[in-house]
Amino acid sequence: MNNQEISFLVPSIKQGELSSFVGIYKMCYAKFFGFSKKFHSLILQPSDFVQQIFLKLWDEKDQLREGILLDKQLMLSVEI
Repeated sequence: MNNQEISFLVPSIKQGELSSFVGIYKMCYAKFFGFSKKFHSLILQPSDFVQQIFLKLWDEKDQLREGILLDKQLMLSVEI
């Protein structure tokens, strides 16, 4: 799925639609996992890092912006 298709799901995630959240999780997991492997963290393993990204997404879903790519919003919100 491309960024446009992912961005299409943002409004439904903001409304608490769990199926949209699961869809984005499935679409983006590999990308975030690959990104997290570039860091050698003593605190978080790559899978834990990705889990934190998606927990933050769900907890702060009402703050998502529809005009900005979702993966960019998520990466900017992560505290490494």
